[in-house]
Formats: sequence, C-alpha cells, structure tokens
Amino acid sequence: MSAPLIDKYRKMATFDWRKLKAAVEGEEHVRLKAEVVAKMKSEPVFQRDYRVLSREEHREVVHQRWKKIVEWGLFKDPYSDLENFHALTETLEAYDQGTSARLFLHGNVFGAAVKSMGTERHKELVQQIENNEIVGAFCLTEIGHGSNTAEIQTTATFDNGQLVFNTPDVGAIKCWAGNVCKSFLRKFSYTFCLISAHSATHVVVYAQLHVGGKNEGFHGFVIQVRCPKTFQTLPGITIGDMGSKPGCWQGVENGWIKFKNHRAPLSALLNKGCDITPDGKYVTSFKSASEKQSVSLGTLSVGRLGIIAKGMMACTFASTIAIRYSVARRQFGPEKGGK
Repeated sequence: MSAPLIDKYRKMATFDWRKLKAAVEGEEHVRLKAEVVAKMKSEPVFQRDYRVLSREEHREVVHQRWKKIVEWGLFKDPYSDLENFHALTETLEAYDQGTSARLFLHGNVFGAAVKSMGTERHKELVQQIENNEIVGAFCLTEIGHGSNTAEIQTTATFDNGQLVFNTPDVGAIKCWAGNVCKSFLRKFSYTFCLISAHSATHVVVYAQLHVGGKNEGFHGFVIQVRCPKTFQTLPGITIGDMGSKPGCWQGVENGWIKFKNHRAPLSALLNKGCDITPDGKYVTSFKSASEKQSVSLGTLSVGRLGIIAKGMMACTFASTIAIRYSVARRQFGPEKGGK
C-alpha cells in the first residue's frame, strides 16, 4: 500500500530528483556512490540480517564487511583519493554505521595522525596503513581527562635509548578508543589471521614526554600493541573492552588500554617539529607551546568534522523517513470510510 502512495507523490514533483542530486553532489560523486551500492548488493556479507546479534556476532559482521571493502581496493589513501573515500563512507554510513566508523577510525583518524605528525622515518608504517596490513586505533581520551588534553597523565619517559610508557593511576587509563578492544584469536594462516582479528595492532597514543627529568609536555606516539601473528598484547600492555553499546555502534570495538613499563623504540615518537637525540636530548623547532599543540592535535579536527558530517547524514536519514511516513500513513477521515 505504501509504495504506490510514495510513487504517486514522487510523480508530482516538478523537477527530476536525479538531476538535482547530480547538481548538488557532482556527477562523479553520484556515480561513485552508485558503484559502491552495486558492489554491496552483489556481496552476501552486506545482506541485511534482521536477527538481534550478540556483541561478538555484530563485530564479526562489521569486520567481514571491512575486509570486503579492503578487497575492493577503491582507494589507498583517504587524502590523495578523497572523492572515492567520501563516496564510500557516505554510502556505508547510510547502511551500517559500525563499518563506516571502523573505516573512518583506521584511515581518517589513526592514519591521519601518523601522516600529519610523523616524518620520513614513519614512511613504511604509512605504507602499511594504506595497504591495510595493520589495524590502527587512536588513544587520546583518559578516564580522568577528555577535552582537557594538556593534562593527560599517561607518561612516555626516555630511558637508555627507548621510550617507557606508564599509566600512573586509574584516571590515566586510555578509554573509548575505537578498534582497540580485546581481539578474538583465530588459528589460520598469517594473512587471514591479520585480517580476521577484530582489533588494533598499532595505536596512536598521547602521553606526557619526560626527557632528562623534565616534562616536555604531551606528544603523539605510534606504538605496536599486539603481535601481528598471534594478536597477543605485547609486554607491559593491558587491553580491555568498554562493553555493549546500542545500535550499530555495537559493532565498533571500543576498548581501554593501560601501560606498565612498556618499552618502545625512539621511532615511536611522531617527530614532526621535535625529536630526541640518541644521547637523550630533546630538540624542537616549535617556537611556542601553542604551535606544538596545534600540530599534535591537528588530526582531531578531522575527527570532529567527521562527527559533524555524521550528524548531517543522520538528519538526512530522519527527514527521509519522516517524509515517506507522512505520505504512507493513512488516517481516518471526517466522514465514515474516508482516509
């Protein structure tokens, strides 16, 4: 009953909605989104499952969809191939926000942080990110510190040519990090194990950098947290799950992470504008603390813009549902038998 009613009102439009869509979004963008939709329709993993899935089942579905997206090879780098990436994420957002979030957190947040704060020595890692050979997470928020980033308590201390990470108290535990929670191990070949495990192998983590007894302020670091073959956490790292969440976000692996004397190489420091010499001297080209902060937290702007975009798309979905319902919903009329 509802479909003919909706079709009736569509035919009353004084314009071609397809031409309007192309004018607003651009013909190439519309074409790319149609290509993504066609690919999704052709893959069984994207078929809608109306069962109430457990947390583990939901995450498995999200992961298998992410794996299929990787196989499509629609893009390598969200920034050098922005049009493809936007077409993909917008289409996914309309269908499965869990898969969309996983893709965004890995490429646009974790990947963007490594690229914007790293240097030539992180080039190989960037290549692994673009090839989806590793899974990344972004760890800034702590239980005791969210927006007050300058006061985060996690520490990274220079010691004998390495960086030692510690979580001094419960309030300093990194939390709500997407893609970081406890992984589900599998006994497959190396490649399939890497792609099948749900959780991050690497994280970008923010910590207070201590060199020679002096706190140089908070900096960004990229460290490996799990073995890529076994997915066991590395020594000095404890990772847990933030628990169940409503809706599609159930498929996003939000977790917490804490450190106890975890050692990482000096290359872990994302050293754009600053570095530590092998003999333990902190050097920087930043002229002020605010300049350093703008580089360290610049990647957050990408995430915040993404949240705004998700809100805009949510409004679009809600409007579409409301308009269609207002057309399809029939109510009794003033006279008997009328609607």
